[in-house]
Amino acid sequence: MGMRILSATALTGILMGCVAAPPIPQISQEMRDRIAANRPHCAEARQCEAMWAATRDWVVKNCEMKIQTIADSFIETYNSVANKLYCRVWKDPSPGGGYDFHAEFNCNYGCVINPDAPPALLLENAVNAAAAQFAQH
Repeated sequence: MGMRILSATALTGILMGCVAAPPIPQISQEMRDRIAANRPHCAEARQCEAMWAATRDWVVKNCEMKIQTIADSFIETYNSVANKLYCRVWKDPSPGGGYDFHAEFNCNYGCVINPDAPPALLLENAVNAAAAQFAQH
């Protein structure tokens, strides 16, 4: 009887290993540092409006879940289901004035985020591009 239990346990472990999902690619610390250094910041009202509009446009075009909540400083999609990207973005007043932009993303049920171009970096690039028109000449 002991051999049967061991065999059944071993067989279950082997079968579970065969059907296990592939590992999810992890975002490197170097990429996390790059994202933190690239975080959008606006300094004056027109620039903040343009950057928030770019944020909203990016969420609409790239977040696969529909927007659940949208406000002057917060956008959130519905939770992720069926391999779709969930997005939550907001802006907080910065101690030095203006606003700092933040984002969170989640991808449940098997969708894979490219660790070399994660959504946070892509969003930041789009928002910072909107800010570029306000750069000092």
